[in-house]
Amino acid sequence: MTRGVGGIGAASFLADVGHEVPTALMASLVTGTLGAPASAFGLIEGISDGLAGAGRFVGGPLAVG
Repeated sequence: MTRGVGGIGAASFLADVGHEVPTALMASLVTGTLGAPASAFGLIEGISDGLAGAGRFVGGPLAVG
């Protein structure tokens, strides 16, 4: 394995951990600590995913051109 492959693998792993761990903890926070229904967490996740997609949609052409 080259140094570049190892670096990309490590970056991918850390990005996954940086996303998945807070997502799991946020579900527990919203439903357990705050007492909100699971649908509230689903709404938060849906809005987040929608905004991320919109950002990629708008930012893609800007990055190219």
